[in-house]
Amino acid sequence: MNDCDSTTNVSRVIVVLCYRRTEHLKKVLEGLEQAFLVETFTFVFVVQDPIDSVLNIINSSKLQNKIVLEIEGSNYLSAAQAINGNLATGLKYAFQTLNSRFTIVLEDDIVISKDALCFFLQVNERFIKDRNFRGVNGFSQEFGSDHLQNSVTRINYGLGWGWAIPERTYKKIIGYWKGSENEHWDFIFEPFIRTGYVVNPYRSRIWNIGFDYSATHTAMNGELGQNIELSFRNEPLEHHCKINEVEFDFHWMGETFSHIRVTDRFIWTRFVLQKFLFLIYKWDGKEKKLYHALRRRILLGQ
Repeated sequence: MNDCDSTTNVSRVIVVLCYRRTEHLKKVLEGLEQAFLVETFTFVFVVQDPIDSVLNIINSSKLQNKIVLEIEGSNYLSAAQAINGNLATGLKYAFQTLNSRFTIVLEDDIVISKDALCFFLQVNERFIKDRNFRGVNGFSQEFGSDHLQNSVTRINYGLGWGWAIPERTYKKIIGYWKGSENEHWDFIFEPFIRTGYVVNPYRSRIWNIGFDYSATHTAMNGELGQNIELSFRNEPLEHHCKINEVEFDFHWMGETFSHIRVTDRFIWTRFVLQKFLFLIYKWDGKEKKLYHALRRRILLGQ
């Protein structure tokens, strides 16, 4: 067992959402097979409209402790609802059936680095006692500063593209998230996630290989995909398990998220506003018109 493994008493699950992208899935599983600590995880594959080639790839992989949940997708109204429903199924199985305390979520186009699982576990262990901690992201498009390679920062942002949450966050989310909404899950999660913080790495622990024709939301967004690939480093650094929290600006899709210091008066004000917006989100009607109007005015100044 790797020396970075200091959470052996925690039930660990990786949910992998799959459709019919066989070549992408092969690369995802190859990355997982090489990852440190992979043998300590249970895998839940959520496969929508399964075809033999996809099931064969999963069953023939070297991964141990595999569970496959086959989903009939004909009742979904849209791709967003399908992703939402599949995720709900995977998380419910992980947290409620397997009693997971910490679950990582990947999609069939997210390749992880060799030290990614160690990274997720280390971050969770470092921050889990903080009630404002919501989860971990594996993505970044930062690169170029060698002294920051193993650094992380806390940002007021959502989850996506190789992420993980503790059981505490899941229990809060299912208080208002049903999994049947005809929307993408990240939009639904975000009002609660932003009431606290997520931890992001400087060096991306994931490589999103789905910036092509096969993508639902990121097709042909080449520049962003290239930046993630530049940030991604599959070979672990010498002390790959020793994350270092530092202050740096995190740039993402045209926005800059400064490091969160909860002792900062402005940040406390920001948290209060986010909590207020979250309450409005839960109370507002199906279309969330009031929530959107207040969010634009309060946060975006529009």
